[in-house]
Amino acid sequence: ITGDPETTLPLLLRHDWTTRPGIPGVRQQNALGQIVEGPPERGDSLDHVPSADRHVFPWQNYATHPLRDSGPEATLSTSRGCRFACSFCPVPRCQGGRWRGGPVDAVVEEATHLSRRLGVRTLLIEDDEPLAERERFVTLLRRLHAAAPSLGIEFRNGLRGDLLDEDLIDVMAAAGTTRFALGVETATERGRAALGRPLGDTRLGQLVRRARRRGIVVTGYYICGLPGEAPLATARTIAGLITSPCDYTHLSIFHPWEDLMGQQQADPLRVARLRRLRSLGYLGAYMSPLRLARLAALGDLRVTRSAALAKRLAVWIGAGARGGGGW
Repeated sequence: ITGDPETTLPLLLRHDWTTRPGIPGVRQQNALGQIVEGPPERGDSLDHVPSADRHVFPWQNYATHPLRDSGPEATLSTSRGCRFACSFCPVPRCQGGRWRGGPVDAVVEEATHLSRRLGVRTLLIEDDEPLAERERFVTLLRRLHAAAPSLGIEFRNGLRGDLLDEDLIDVMAAAGTTRFALGVETATERGRAALGRPLGDTRLGQLVRRARRRGIVVTGYYICGLPGEAPLATARTIAGLITSPCDYTHLSIFHPWEDLMGQQQADPLRVARLRRLRSLGYLGAYMSPLRLARLAALGDLRVTRSAALAKRLAVWIGAGARGGGGW
């Protein structure tokens, strides 16, 4: 499904498959084995998108972090899409290469409801590109903090380091941001430039140090096995995972999308090799005395939760190419 699910899913449920071959925004295989895809319907804005009904599912079952006492959490998207076209990302395909920001008033109203009525203490902003419009980003954070000053904010979905600076980090900290992730992607500056992510190693360190001084925990996201990546570049990314200045590091294995005809399937031997390298990277990253000391200082390592911590590390080390689990 591509486009806005609030529009596409109701059409999908009401679709008459006997008389119509396809539906806008849905890619499918018809009775003749042909791939049929209708152009997705995307509104010019997000004004038509309603707030999520938090009572359909018992949200309390999904609202707590297994390793931290940060209180109930809730996810919220304030925008959709991204103007960049990173080859490894599905967002351009789903959202048509556009960025649309939701009404700030509606976002603040929903966040206030989550905080005051449902007792949410941490808001996880899951936008594809939160920094797309700087002024809107700053305005949104300041209004969220004014409306719900006790609400913590996290950006776990990843920010672009080339759009981030010290002033924005200060604004984020003042608004109650406690954690964010950076899409580092690869360990070499040349590799990041080739991906359209011009973030130098020195600049990465500066951003992490500024966030740390403001009390914000930073996670670095890395990818290995990108198309055309030489074995030496993969090894450098594994090494970069271990030596990263970020508090946490995560590594994904690039896995090509399979279409409905089963094309572009990954080489199983290649995936197995990358998986082994990934495991070594996680062991090296989280057995580092400096990183362990940092996580202990943050309160994320506790003897009373040693079993849960060991289980989570085992998930990271043993996860397949498509899995991994968040911290």
